[in-house]
Amino acid sequence: MMKVKDLIKKLWEKIVINQYVSAGLQWGDATSYGFMGEAVGYKSMEKRLKFWEKHYKNFGYEPVNRHIWIGAGGYSLDYEPYLRIRK
Repeated sequence: MMKVKDLIKKLWEKIVINQYVSAGLQWGDATSYGFMGEAVGYKSMEKRLKFWEKHYKNFGYEPVNRHIWIGAGGYSLDYEPYLRIRK
């Protein structure tokens, strides 16, 4: 039987990964339109990505390359193979 502490840690990890992916895709989409000028709220998107990336790295994962987020967020390229890679 799983202990409550382990269950909470697993749940937190899922939340962090979900938020990291959401922030990465949103940032990548906004960045892909950079040639048109800076998007509204771009700095807050960047802060959000950095925040969740820090927590993601705390679980021992390699951060996803920013070019992958641009491709995934802006051009619907696959990002899944780059997630959950341990350091």
